[in-house]
Amino acid sequence: MSMGGWNHRAAILGGKRLRLGLGGPSRSGKSFSALRAATGIVSVTGGDIFVIDTDNEFALDYAENFSFQHVDFQPPFTSERYQSAVEYCVNQNPGVIVVDHMTHEHTGDGGMLERQEQIASELSAKWKVPRDKTTWAAWAQAKGPHAKLVSYITRIKQPMIFNFRAKDKIKLIKKPDGKQEVVHIGYTPICVEQFDYEMSAMLILPPNSDGTPDKELSEIRGPLRSIIHLGEQIDEAMGKRLAEWAKGGVKTTESSSIPLPEQGQPEKKLIKKHDKGMAVLCPDIDGLRPKTDCEECNLLAECSAYE
Repeated sequence: MSMGGWNHRAAILGGKRLRLGLGGPSRSGKSFSALRAATGIVSVTGGDIFVIDTDNEFALDYAENFSFQHVDFQPPFTSERYQSAVEYCVNQNPGVIVVDHMTHEHTGDGGMLERQEQIASELSAKWKVPRDKTTWAAWAQAKGPHAKLVSYITRIKQPMIFNFRAKDKIKLIKKPDGKQEVVHIGYTPICVEQFDYEMSAMLILPPNSDGTPDKELSEIRGPLRSIIHLGEQIDEAMGKRLAEWAKGGVKTTESSSIPLPEQGQPEKKLIKKHDKGMAVLCPDIDGLRPKTDCEECNLLAECSAYE
């Protein structure tokens, strides 16, 4: 009997939302890998692959290799237009939706950064205050449509694959002679802050990796760690396993393919998790909270939480 409009049911496998993120710089194999995984997914779900292409029809380069429906997405790359494009695809009852890519929502023409700049300038003129006094108010307004997009995406039943461009993550290390050295510590997807948290798995593809995820930098939620085999190319077989998992046909009882931290070498993994915004305990700031960058701590290696 329902009380106040609420009810319940026994928890059973199946009906899970699949959101696969692929991030990498140019020549890492994002588009090709996404289409390989999507092909495996529709072998289970049926239906067509719908590709939302924000990269000036770049996806059409693979029309001879894969069968898919192409949705050309030209600027402006606002959150509202991303949602409209996804809604259009959902209404076609696809087997899987590929968004290639999401980075334009953040850095593209009409994207989040451009929108925030425009709003800040408008508020500065309206309030008659220096522009830097309007920064946070402008961000609050600019992020509103993105929040609605995320809310909509999390409720879509069809599997989705999101491609992201990625940028270098670097760290300054002070050497014994007092000089500083720039150290490359991997890649991070370029997107509106924390959007990558919505992914069931966020796989990072280094340059010239031919679609092989980096074991150290990829983030996979527990249930998928036995389905996504890190160190192996993303292919149709992986897509098929992911689709079967989403339907409840695969039990995740195998051991994880994610390596455990090696004793005495925690720094790289801690940096990766810290930079991706995982919650960390930092007594030098104000306790447990998520961070995307360690500006208050300066460098993670200097934070007493890891001494």
